Amino acid sequence: MKRLGLAHSVSAGRRQTEAAPLRRAVITGRRALGFCIGFVVIKAVMHWMLQAFIPAYLVTTLHYPALDAYTITTLGLLFVAVLVPFMGYLSDRIGRKPLMLAGCLGLILFAWPAMKLLASGEVFSAMLGLGLLGLCIAAFDGASNAAMAELFPTRIRFGGVAIAYNLAVAFFGGVTPWSLAWLLTVTGNPLSPALSRRAMALTRYD
Repeated sequence: MKRLGLAHSVSAGRRQTEAAPLRRAVITGRRALGFCIGFVVIKAVMHWMLQAFIPAYLVTTLHYPALDAYTITTLGLLFVAVLVPFMGYLSDRIGRKPLMLAGCLGLILFAWPAMKLLASGEVFSAMLGLGLLGLCIAAFDGASNAAMAELFPTRIRFGGVAIAYNLAVAFFGGVTPWSLAWLLTVTGNPLSPALSRRAMALTRYD
């Protein structure tokens, strides 16, 4: 906050404003918008998976008791929430890219083992599996939140991030539960969601 606040105060003190920030962001910030949308796609898909898909998946596909399913999911989300600020702090020290790449690589490597742990039928193993996913998500989240803001100059930062965030969430995050349910139906494999998470992470691991 101190670092970002300083950058904002300098710009605000000079009264650097943009009459049409959304239009300017589209016209002059197309490359930044592309990167930002890519970042948000991973964030949106993984969070919608955790918040909307996993609870129903645990109950209907893996036959966990509802209370256990919601306990596992809630603890997983709390784990991510606690880790994100620390990952953000770490990204200030070592850079955004290493942590974001580590998060993507973690999803590629651990998506399948994590889903295997979820499918074990044991609450502790399921928590461990969700913790593996949560660690990767937190690493990406903590670094990408700052990286998205840094993609745009102050004048169009709000508009640029707003456009990228809402487009990515609407077209990718919102359909995640449906697409994963469809994948389960087509393949009949309870571990198939892991394959889609790996593919998604590979698109950003470059």
